Amino acid sequence: MNLNFPLLKYARDNFKDKIHISLGMTTAQERDQIFDFMNGYPTVYYWCTSSYPCRFEDVNLLNLKELFCKFKDVGYSSHSQGIAVEIAAVIFGASYIEKHFTLSRDMKGNDHSASLEFEGLKKLVRDIEHVSKTFTHRTKILPSEMESYKKMKKVIPLEN
Repeated sequence: MNLNFPLLKYARDNFKDKIHISLGMTTAQERDQIFDFMNGYPTVYYWCTSSYPCRFEDVNLLNLKELFCKFKDVGYSSHSQGIAVEIAAVIFGASYIEKHFTLSRDMKGNDHSASLEFEGLKKLVRDIEHVSKTFTHRTKILPSEMESYKKMKKVIPLEN
């Protein structure tokens, strides 16, 4: 429905919060039409490949760069198996992750095989939280390193 402009207009005119739009099954030209139409309205765009399950070579995660160059809030809508691509999207900078979940991946329907069951969803959230904690920068020895520092670090002066 990302090219249903009457629906996008209704959402734009009637919702006060951000509108979330998946860019699955769009060309670059169609994406530009959507961007132009939603210009000035708070929108989160999700990179997406709409195949179920999405083969890893069809994810095209580098297309997130196109979105990061234009927008502050960028998401990734995943239809790949497992949780690796979602973690990569977070590392790449995605602020939002959309992933289908199901009661059973054996159920009939085109997206159950690419969905997560409850335990998989818990692992995805856990791993995103863990990875997000690593996005820091340091300039000094950390308190957690001090014991190792005392045991292993020695300053060896240069001899003249």
